[in-house]
Amino acid sequence: MNTKDLIALGLTEETAAKVEELHKAEISKAEEKTAAAEKKLEAAETSVKDLTAKLRTFDGVDVEKLKSDVSTWEKKYAEDMAAARIDSALELALTKAGAKDTALAKHLIDKSIIKEEGGKLMGLDEQLTKIKAEKSWLFGEDKKPAAQLPDVSTGAEMSKPASDNAPLTLSGALREHYNK
Repeated sequence: MNTKDLIALGLTEETAAKVEELHKAEISKAEEKTAAAEKKLEAAETSVKDLTAKLRTFDGVDVEKLKSDVSTWEKKYAEDMAAARIDSALELALTKAGAKDTALAKHLIDKSIIKEEGGKLMGLDEQLTKIKAEKSWLFGEDKKPAAQLPDVSTGAEMSKPASDNAPLTLSGALREHYNK
């Protein structure tokens, strides 16, 4: 409806202009709301397309298998860490027991019997006692004599200070020695 139609209905020109002005304001607000809703809808459609594309990268992935694999890896990690802690504690215990060769001593111990409880190795003491009795040569202090350095003499008396006219080279020293 326009101003002419409103005047034809019996409204004054001023009233018709005000009604048309109010009508245009309402339409403008409605158009703004529609434009905002269309922008939101467009953003939502773009987001759906992006998410759909990302989801397609996971097509064929078995989520339950992934969960199972993660569980398996966590279990293996826990077992490996426990074995490393036991191995480290065993190395320390063998060193404290006086093992001369901890690698050899480790091979003589049945690790399947050893359990870690409260930071202590259960089942190790009995095995150590048995191994010490059977292979006593593997434990205790090393009885090797300390290496002796050979007595090396230069032939010169080191306590005498060198004279001012002493030779500075080997050939000079030999010349002086044989010319005496």
